[in-house]
Amino acid sequence: MFFEALGARSDWAQRTRKMYGKAYSQLAIGPAGRTTRTSSGPSERVVNRATGAFILGALVLAACSPAVDPPMTRSCRGEYVDECRPYTYARIVGATLTPSGITLNDPVMRAQVHVDFTRCDMGTMPLTVEIAAFVGGDSVDAHITSPSDGGGSSNARVIPLTTIGPVTPGTTSIDVTIDNPFFANVPANSPITLQFAPIIDGCQGDLFTIAYQTGPVLGTH
Repeated sequence: MFFEALGARSDWAQRTRKMYGKAYSQLAIGPAGRTTRTSSGPSERVVNRATGAFILGALVLAACSPAVDPPMTRSCRGEYVDECRPYTYARIVGATLTPSGITLNDPVMRAQVHVDFTRCDMGTMPLTVEIAAFVGGDSVDAHITSPSDGGGSSNARVIPLTTIGPVTPGTTSIDVTIDNPFFANVPANSPITLQFAPIIDGCQGDLFTIAYQTGPVLGTH
């Protein structure tokens, strides 16, 4: 049988068989040009090869659809996800940058950054986290990385701030003190959105965003 042939090599086959196994078991696809009969209680139905192949193909497409599992799940079982190689997709589950209201352009100010993330157990490449400020637009726009490239509001901007890491495989968090990441290109005394993006081998995982209130520009207190 189709699903049995796949066996343990594909865990989605097991899920798909469980979801559609009853319907699949009622299909008996015979040699080309022939039809077979399947029994359903006291009555019988005739299913031709073309119909059976169509339904089977639909089940396979549904099982292979990227929507079945999230990107990290597929990456961690050895699949390519867009341009990302297997085991290189990561996901940030929590992040903070303190204190609030850091003065822009102040070389004395420091920031404390904490990031929690998950990554594939079989991954062997180091992970870094890119931090950017999203300004303008709205909360929906804040989850895109390049609002000026065909998305987001017309006044939305993403301003790169800094990169932290790298950290070695097996690490699940970063806790570090960094130089002031805010300069005059970031709006002063304004609510902005900070974006945290995990990067492994050039693969950007899921963005994590938090609200942040900037401080005044140095010398304008």
